[in-house]
Amino acid sequence: MIEFYKTYFKRLAQRHKFIRHTEEEPSFFYIKDKYNPKAFDDAIKSSANGRAMLLERYTFDLDDNGTRNNFRHINGRFTIVLGSIAGDQDSIDQAQAAAEEICLSFLLKMKEDLENGGVITLDSGEKQKVFFKMSKIPADPVGPMLQKYHGVTVGFKWNCPFSGGVNAGDWLDS
Repeated sequence: MIEFYKTYFKRLAQRHKFIRHTEEEPSFFYIKDKYNPKAFDDAIKSSANGRAMLLERYTFDLDDNGTRNNFRHINGRFTIVLGSIAGDQDSIDQAQAAAEEICLSFLLKMKEDLENGGVITLDSGEKQKVFFKMSKIPADPVGPMLQKYHGVTVGFKWNCPFSGGVNAGDWLDS
């Protein structure tokens, strides 16, 4: 599931007119350890043009909704940060307002792509169905990061069906 998650957001970051992630001018970064502030700082230092999208490793819940249907509920978060003038409140406000609009743009694109059960396809051809409903999305201002970066963090939930039963080959007593 991690590859679907990273791939989806990396592709969005490549296609967004303001983020414009490329290998030559990176602005999308996957943060494996959200409790390590250095990971965020290193990503921002590596970003091009004073902007970055930071995708945090998700957490998840498993549920069968009392039925034979299995779901992995992905609890994801991403942050958009933009450069500002350190200590200048107008500049900070502008960076956070712009980051908020970019976050909304990403959320609305996710809604368009995944609301009714979109499919994320990896380059290998492997597919994953994902449902996203835009409801009570938490959003928080962030900053300063590295003294001059401010932005917005948003959380979201994906619902991902998965199938399968007990694999007898996983058990010694089978």
